[in-house]
Amino acid sequence: MCSVNCLSVTKAPDGSGGIIFVDFQHILFLKCNTNESQSILVHTREGVYYIMGPLRYWVSALNSTGCHFIIVNRG
Repeated sequence: MCSVNCLSVTKAPDGSGGIIFVDFQHILFLKCNTNESQSILVHTREGVYYIMGPLRYWVSALNSTGCHFIIVNRG
């Protein structure tokens, strides 16, 4: 299980990897999945995981929980 500050993610974009929990402190960055428009890549030191939904939604939700993420572009 996980403490309050965790995000439910999957190991596969289709959910076939089951649900696991990643502590907010382990998230390095979020990135839109160019292969699936509604999928977000969650990058940690341990690997890359998947969540569904718009990036702006997750940045807002995580920031409302005390995290500090911003949306940037490659420029």
